[in-house]
Amino acid sequence: MQEQMVTEIEMYDCQDVMKMLGCKQTTAYRVIKQLRKELEDNGYMSPIAGKIQKSYFDKRFGRKEYKDAYRNKSHDLHGSSADRNWNL
Repeated sequence: MQEQMVTEIEMYDCQDVMKMLGCKQTTAYRVIKQLRKELEDNGYMSPIAGKIQKSYFDKRFGRKEYKDAYRNKSHDLHGSSADRNWNL
């Protein structure tokens, strides 16, 4: 039987989002909720409540971490963000 490798998903929590966006806790949770909804609407699972995958957050906010990680790859798992509305 072959062993399957499990990849750990890096997540941001509310405190991380608050620091990065310079916002209050309520706004951070709204951002996380909106991003999780986008993932779920596109058929992806976001299993941990109150947290968001680092890669998706970084992509949506144009953070350097995302750009560096995917500079030479054509990953577009979550579609274009140009037409998305934020309901904060």
